[in-house]
Amino acid sequence: MERLERTQIPNIGKGKDALDTIILANYEKDGHIEMEPCLDELVTIYEAGTATTASTLAFLLNELVRNTEVQATLMKEVDEIWVGRGISQDSSNDEIIAALKDMVYLDAVINEILRHRGVVVAGARELQQELEVLGYNLPKGSIVAVSQQALQHHP
Repeated sequence: MERLERTQIPNIGKGKDALDTIILANYEKDGHIEMEPCLDELVTIYEAGTATTASTLAFLLNELVRNTEVQATLMKEVDEIWVGRGISQDSSNDEIIAALKDMVYLDAVINEILRHRGVVVAGARELQQELEVLGYNLPKGSIVAVSQQALQHHP
């Protein structure tokens, strides 16, 4: 795998995006950037995004098959807005974005799928200060697990 001189990437370290962060994390003191770890991180990010999108779409299609009223309402909106405006592969980005912004039912369906069948079910955080929860004192530095799934399904 190739090693690059930092000078070969003139804007490195000036941005605050994920690629910049990955490259800076693999910047060697001798002025070279190890490309293999950078590529590994980028592939991981790509695969994670692909897997979560695929799971969400599978859950969405499953729910639409089970809920024919929702499916019919969604198809009506698609017909009225997408088909009604003649959106196609030749449409401009502005036309597509405007149509998507007007599809409020589609937005609601997607948000409900993300709430009901979210791909992230829990997360852990380290407390930065002492916290009291339901009469229990948790000291600073404690690891607290938060269940997004429980929060999203709590009445």
